[in-house]
Amino acid sequence: MIKYCVFPEGKCVTSKTEIPHVKNNKRFVSIFLENPSDDEITRICKEYRFQKKYFLSYTKEERSMRYSMKPLVFVFIDYYMENNEIMRTHLLFAMKKNVLVVVASKKSKYHSELFNTLVSRLMEEHKQNQLGYMLYYFLYEDARENYDVLDELENKVMAIEEGVRKSEIKPKLIDDIVKLKRKCFRMSKQLWASAKLIYTIKRGLTPLVLDRELLVLMDDVYDTLIHQIDLLTVQREILTDLLEIYATIINNNLAKISNELNIVMKKLTSLTVIIAVPTLIASFYGMNFKYMPELNSPYGYIITIITMMVLSVILYFLFHKKGWI
Repeated sequence: MIKYCVFPEGKCVTSKTEIPHVKNNKRFVSIFLENPSDDEITRICKEYRFQKKYFLSYTKEERSMRYSMKPLVFVFIDYYMENNEIMRTHLLFAMKKNVLVVVASKKSKYHSELFNTLVSRLMEEHKQNQLGYMLYYFLYEDARENYDVLDELENKVMAIEEGVRKSEIKPKLIDDIVKLKRKCFRMSKQLWASAKLIYTIKRGLTPLVLDRELLVLMDDVYDTLIHQIDLLTVQREILTDLLEIYATIINNNLAKISNELNIVMKKLTSLTVIIAVPTLIASFYGMNFKYMPELNSPYGYIITIITMMVLSVILYFLFHKKGWI
């Protein structure tokens, strides 16, 4: 489906086949496509003389980048929230003097409603540089939506903090920390590439003509992206600290287990020695020799038992004094 709006008329139209024509310099056409078919891309490129290769390859890019200057064609990595999930998509912007084409790689309610909102806003404000302001509004709303994404990332970081605070050893928690840290790093790189693209536009290195107001507004978009990169850096540092704290908790738990094992081993060793002494004495008198000490004494059995008990008690108090029992 092709959604477009022709200014100054300002009527938003959705069509399967129709493509608006730019008859004169007083008209401005804004076109929005979601997950376009090959036929739609072919007709758009033929009508406005864009190179088709950009429309076919932009979904493969890992970060925002500029394809060409004349016409201005660039891909923008976009993050947004939908159904309480962080979504990522590619937006392709293709611009000529009186034409702005925005292509989203995925269908979403967010982008469709955004296009309608921007058309209404542009009609209400009656801006002269409609091309520049339409581009600014799209980029501004995209940057503002990133804050919702960052809030969701922050909620996930807080959930991990709660898990770490409980001091429980959960292997999945480490995976969650590593995955979230990688996501923050990847998003930070992509936002940086987007910020560089905005910097290129606001510096006047593209065919887009910016008046003083638009220049200030583009600065605002650039500063917003830089601020979001800083927030992602802070979240990555928090995750790094959480990983170190969690590693410390694991080491402490292992040390505690090792200490408990040593205590058990000491107790077992003490009991083994205490039992071994009477056993050793008893084994001596269990030998089948004719001549042995106290063998014929009427008090030999009592003396042997008392000796074993006394030695056992002495060993018990020795180990107890050392703290082994």
